Amino acid sequence: MKCEEVTSLHANMPDDGNSYWFPMRVSYGRGIVVAESLHARGVKHFVPSRETVAPNNGKGQDSAVVKEVPIISNLVFVYGTRTEVRELKNGGEPLSYMRFMTYGSREDGVSNPTYFENLSLRRIIVVPKKEMEQFIKVVELGKEHITLIPYEEMFRHYGKRVRFVDGPFKGMEAVVRRIGKKNKNKKIHFDIDGLIVAEADYIPRKMYELIE
Repeated sequence: MKCEEVTSLHANMPDDGNSYWFPMRVSYGRGIVVAESLHARGVKHFVPSRETVAPNNGKGQDSAVVKEVPIISNLVFVYGTRTEVRELKNGGEPLSYMRFMTYGSREDGVSNPTYFENLSLRRIIVVPKKEMEQFIKVVELGKEHITLIPYEEMFRHYGKRVRFVDGPFKGMEAVVRRIGKKNKNKKIHFDIDGLIVAEADYIPRKMYELIE
């Protein structure tokens, strides 16, 4: 399997030297501080964010500034090799607040109850490059029309894959799901499998086609 298609790495295996998109949990909601530090170091990263208007302290009651705020305060995506990302997070605050996201894989055949607490038996989550690039484009194009939802809230809903043939998302693939009361509401979802879903506002049916 090409590294661009990999979705996880065994935590106990040596670094393969390839660069990946790592979703990182950030403790204490310090996503912006971490992102600023990554930017200052020239590290490729992405924080889903939106613009908000906030008071401009010290500039008068009616003064306000537009700020970028993270949509999810404890999630940052970092691009690099596993060694590079580990060195970043082990290099002191604020990057030490980052943690690899992992899961326990049953395919290892371990049934010990302490299994899920043993990092050496877990897998580090990575996001395939193509999937991550599409997600970034979707969020950037539709900041005012995209809602981010935890994946676990959606994975039980049946969906059909579609491909956009027109509009700003032309060429991209997504999932159409029916949700809400009696599954009557049709929604367009751009998934990062197992992590997060970008839900788009209403998109005309003529803009996408079903993938057989």
